[in-house]
Amino acid sequence: MANPEHIAWLQEGVEAWNARRQREAFTPDFSADFSGEKLGEAFIRVGKIEMVEGVPTIPLAGADLSDANFKGADLTGLVHVPVAPVVLTQPLGIGSLKADFSGARLTRADFTSADLSDANFAGADIESTNFTDSKLNKSNFTYARGIEPNFERAHLWGADFSHASFRWPIFTRAHLRESNFSHAYFVRGNFHNANLSEVDFSDADLWYANLEDAAVESGRLSEARDLSHSRPRKATLFSSVHSLPPVGFDRLDITRVGDFIETIQTVKTAYDQHPVVMYFRGEKQDYMDTSLVPSSMRDSLIRHQSEMLRDLIARRPADFSQARSALDMWMLAQHYGLPTQFLDITSSPLVGLFFACENASEGAPQDGYVHIFATPKSLVKPFDSDSVSVITNFARLSYHDKVALLGEEEPPNVRGYETPYPEVMRRLYQLIQQEKPYFEKRIDIADFHRVYIVEPQQSTDRVRAQRGAFLISACLWGFTLEKIRNWNPGIPVYAHYRLRVPHNHKEALREQLAMLNVTRETLFPGLDSAAAAVKDSYKPKA
Repeated sequence: MANPEHIAWLQEGVEAWNARRQREAFTPDFSADFSGEKLGEAFIRVGKIEMVEGVPTIPLAGADLSDANFKGADLTGLVHVPVAPVVLTQPLGIGSLKADFSGARLTRADFTSADLSDANFAGADIESTNFTDSKLNKSNFTYARGIEPNFERAHLWGADFSHASFRWPIFTRAHLRESNFSHAYFVRGNFHNANLSEVDFSDADLWYANLEDAAVESGRLSEARDLSHSRPRKATLFSSVHSLPPVGFDRLDITRVGDFIETIQTVKTAYDQHPVVMYFRGEKQDYMDTSLVPSSMRDSLIRHQSEMLRDLIARRPADFSQARSALDMWMLAQHYGLPTQFLDITSSPLVGLFFACENASEGAPQDGYVHIFATPKSLVKPFDSDSVSVITNFARLSYHDKVALLGEEEPPNVRGYETPYPEVMRRLYQLIQQEKPYFEKRIDIADFHRVYIVEPQQSTDRVRAQRGAFLISACLWGFTLEKIRNWNPGIPVYAHYRLRVPHNHKEALREQLAMLNVTRETLFPGLDSAAAAVKDSYKPKA
């Protein structure tokens, strides 16, 4: 319990208390003990409550309370009528009394389980101060400062941390709903499992923050000034896992076009209660670990992707003169074979099957595969979507800039290279506003982690013939469900199915597709494809 002598000294006033702290009687290891005390009641008994803007307040502003023990202390309101000289027109109600620690030195003070709702810590020094399990709802920490203050499991609903400056603050499992972090500087803050719903992050610095499993609204987190190395993907960016129920079917091999269409119908019917759109991708062989991996990642060229696009445009500017957006640039570049981080798919099941039926480039005959994507309509974006602009312009940034915006650690071989997060974000906005001058500077951080399907403008014969679309994402991992969920398990994503095309059935399937006018000549309109088709028609039959 509290030491009555320490309470009496505190009641003498802040100046007298601080003077005692400096006397020889106060040894360096002195620790004031206010544990378990109702300080408000103690101050009321001796008439030491002050009125601050009409609010009854325990006057502790500017006090040196280093190493003080406030465990279990109650510094909130009481149901008592104060004695003279403070005169109130009505009794104090619960929660009406506040503690004023503004400008106080609270180094290593222990407020474990203390009730400090509405307390004022503005400008206080809270280095190594312990607020574990304390009640600090609507408390004021504006301009507070300190190294390693501990707010573990503290209740901080509506607390104001604007302009506060902390290094290594601990907010694990803290309740911070509707708190204000604007202009705060929280270097290496630990927010593991914290509730950060509706927090104001405007211009906050969260450099090297630990956001693992923190409940945070991605749109609000986007207001932060600096998220360098904070790995937002570790946070709970999405309200729930948007998974579709799996579909079971017996036929996993494709030997006839009709059976293939029946299988697709089975999948589609299973999702009648879900608004889904079906997309497909054919692969002529089993790429194993690189299946559904875009070409720039498969060829280890992801680090040079933006430079390759720039060089291609520099060499063929006339070919890109009609490109009005980053999507147009990437689509044109991929059309002519430049590796990109996007994956081409189709809305036509027959087109997908055709590519799965092509023969492997070399070696022994290999089985092909058709990928089916049952995609929620919310993940299908038109070519002019703002989310598409964010991702496709993100892809134009350098590899280092991408890593900076994703908040990831730099790989070992480039460690030491530091890209300022605000500067990279500024570059991204400049790219987006080149195609959309009206674009507001409010990117949703979750867009850096979502997977979308975009249907581009049908601007070329090949795109029209192949009914082309793209899987796009800012992240650098590929498009299998396993890789996506390893990145962040809550990312809304499609249901994915993979069907095998046995190599000994490929030729028969190609003949069936030809009867449906699905051939290389129809999918690749142009003189070269027409010439190849004519040549094939005159080849002797085996």
